[in-house]
Amino acid sequence: MDASEAMDQVASGKTEFTPQQSDPPFELIELLESLQLDRGSLGPRTDQPELLGKITQRAVAGGVRQCLVDGYELDWHEWSTETRQRLWAVLEGRSTDRRCLLQQAVDMMDHARNQSRRFDLGNMLTEEQQRSEGVVDVPSSGFINMDYPFEYSVVGPDWRCFYERLQTVRSERDAILFQAAAEGRILCCEDSGAGSRILPPSKAGDVVLDTEIDGPIVVANPDKAIFLMLSSDLPKAWFGSREQTRQRMFEMVEWFQRAGIAIHRAGRRASSRQLKEMARDKFREKQAVIDEAWNACQFPDKGVRGSIPGRYRISSKEIKDLIQ
Repeated sequence: MDASEAMDQVASGKTEFTPQQSDPPFELIELLESLQLDRGSLGPRTDQPELLGKITQRAVAGGVRQCLVDGYELDWHEWSTETRQRLWAVLEGRSTDRRCLLQQAVDMMDHARNQSRRFDLGNMLTEEQQRSEGVVDVPSSGFINMDYPFEYSVVGPDWRCFYERLQTVRSERDAILFQAAAEGRILCCEDSGAGSRILPPSKAGDVVLDTEIDGPIVVANPDKAIFLMLSSDLPKAWFGSREQTRQRMFEMVEWFQRAGIAIHRAGRRASSRQLKEMARDKFREKQAVIDEAWNACQFPDKGVRGSIPGRYRISSKEIKDLIQ
């Protein structure tokens, strides 16, 4: 299997990168940079006061966080690095049971940093100095030598470049999660001795960013625990028909983009008509909703016009195999 075929396998979720990489796979960073992420994939907005009030009455009835309501299991996850990775996976439209693309890049960067020579300094290196020396900073493990409080790992210029591009991708993803939480797409529940409460969306954004970018998530108050749930995991009956249709539209946007990127990477082409027909069979939605989702999505070679040469054509079955 050549490098291009391997990347196609990674992009489709059929295989993963191991953390042990001798050279940084910039193809993975390029794939991450090309992803068109939509916070709508996390669920509909719930920041409208009336809707949020109804959700709170059901999900935190009597000041107690509920895990089962009317026979429906509420999928709460305690805030942790694993929960953040789950959010990344949902944004990418990938299974939460496997490592998402961003987590694969993070793991290999961590491995490269941990396997490289380290040194301590009494002063902080500037970004330009780190770049010229091919080093990255090492997150604090708890103990800090006050004489030499800054630790660096000599990873080399290529891994340093990979690190910088990875930081940009992570920052952009954090910004999406922050906005999603502020819109109520990520519900945050605080458990304490006084009971449970849904945090206002205006405060929830701060929760999902309450972490060092390369370090573990630390809960400031050990007497409190934060649990997260996506609004997409709430019972559909709690939303009106408009919100349900909107959520389906976002699901179609994600599907169109995932299919389009996979087809492009395979060196094939598909017409808008073919992809819309597949979406209609898959989602059973009205044509107006499908058209709205199509207009909202972005991917290379979108909406090929004219006849497609035979060598570039791709069947619907082949498309399904690429993105299954």
